Amino acid sequence: MKNLVNIYQQKFTYHPYYQKLFKQLTQIEKKVFVFVKNQSDKELDKEIYQIGFSNLEDLIQKVKELKLENSYFNTFEEHSIVLTNKLKQFFNQPATHYYQAFENKDFQREKLLEYDKSITVNYQIIEDLKKFKLEIDFPLVIKPIRWAQSRWVKIIKSKAELEQYLTEYQKILERVWESWYKNESFLLEEFIDGSAWSVDYFVDENWNFTLTKPAFLEFGIDIKLDDFCNISRVISKEKENELDLDKLKEFLEKNIKALWIKNTFVHHEFKFTNKQQFKTIEINWRIGWFRLDMYDKCYNINLLEIPFQKQPNWYLENPLQTNYAIWALYPKKEGIFKKINDKIFNQIKKLPSLESIKIINSKIGQKIWPAKNWYSRVWFVRLNNPDFQQFQKDYEFVKKNYENLLILN
Repeated sequence: MKNLVNIYQQKFTYHPYYQKLFKQLTQIEKKVFVFVKNQSDKELDKEIYQIGFSNLEDLIQKVKELKLENSYFNTFEEHSIVLTNKLKQFFNQPATHYYQAFENKDFQREKLLEYDKSITVNYQIIEDLKKFKLEIDFPLVIKPIRWAQSRWVKIIKSKAELEQYLTEYQKILERVWESWYKNESFLLEEFIDGSAWSVDYFVDENWNFTLTKPAFLEFGIDIKLDDFCNISRVISKEKENELDLDKLKEFLEKNIKALWIKNTFVHHEFKFTNKQQFKTIEINWRIGWFRLDMYDKCYNINLLEIPFQKQPNWYLENPLQTNYAIWALYPKKEGIFKKINDKIFNQIKKLPSLESIKIINSKIGQKIWPAKNWYSRVWFVRLNNPDFQQFQKDYEFVKKNYENLLILN
């Protein structure tokens, strides 16, 4: 593999993890190219170049002109995953065959169930909100197919709750992009119990994959909020060895082959049910910056470097360095964000495990909504402590006070 080519349809963000990767590559005489749609050409750094392009045909032509056909084509931007896979296919590189599954929830479910009915949940699609036959038993989970980040994902326990949900959804169109969502279809899924987890991995052209250790997930519903949003992600001494890794590997291999995933990163969220079964919640390509931080600090790993390793391993053996958690704070109801609860906030600032707090101050004085309505994160809290007992104590303090942290008018 000669060089690295990153594809973007929006503005490129020069993140520290890119810098670390780019520095490593240029030291071994590999060049880095960043293609950004509708941007001007410029040199970002020594051996790092930004190239503008207008469309797929223009992108292909510039790749040819620069003789980058044998480069590794990659993206970390949501809007560029289809474009990047088309580029790989044009130059006869290994690519994910069903790349549409990264964007389309129902297509993903369809292909997984075709391959093995045991690896995900049953579902149905609602295309006409006024006329449909319910095929999934209650309780069920409903989610708009094209929305993301837990927007309007909800557990429905009865027909009355389903009707109320659909009525409220119509109302939200009055204050968002109605032209985009007015013909939205919905995914109905059977609700499954158990614990939720995520892993990130890179799959090569031979279906070998290099896997992170699992992170434990908690959602709003886990602290009795009427919201399905992911509120915390945890790697800890307690959780690290809770899952059977051989069975997890077998489960992930089935998902990879079901979608013909090749030559790409994958973020995979799943449940481990009370019946000791793995069930896919969602598969996408995103490698978020918070997760990069988590794996770096817990295992001294930069995931971005994985495609350039000589020998892929399905499992990274680096020992756990610390216990780590990332909390995202969402409001439990709709209202005007007045302030943070000073008493609780000051107590959190004194926690021995506290690494950082980031408050999105621009939202103060503005109307905010729960994640299920419009995804309004208000702040992030990171906990980091090698001492598990202290870490767990501090984690439980944040969890206990979560729903009282925000003061709304």
